[in-house]
Amino acid sequence: MSDTKRIRELIGENEMEIAIRLTIELLEKKTGSADLLDSAILQKSRWVEYKRKNISGLGEDKEINGIRAAVLNICRELDHRAEKG
Repeated sequence: MSDTKRIRELIGENEMEIAIRLTIELLEKKTGSADLLDSAILQKSRWVEYKRKNISGLGEDKEINGIRAAVLNICRELDHRAEKG
């Protein structure tokens, strides 16, 4: 199973913390992916903020949906770049 496929499965299982961690680990190994790594780190920050708000009862579904979409977009771009070689 490809790394991005595993990340997508984790997102589908709502295992966002693991999905984000694996995304960052994958991007740290790839050269020429600094832009995607920065984006993944930003999503990690958004996730931490969402969890903090959620504990206080202030977290909103649109926030987590935005994080999910962003991580999926990172996976899509990784796959696209891999296809281009």
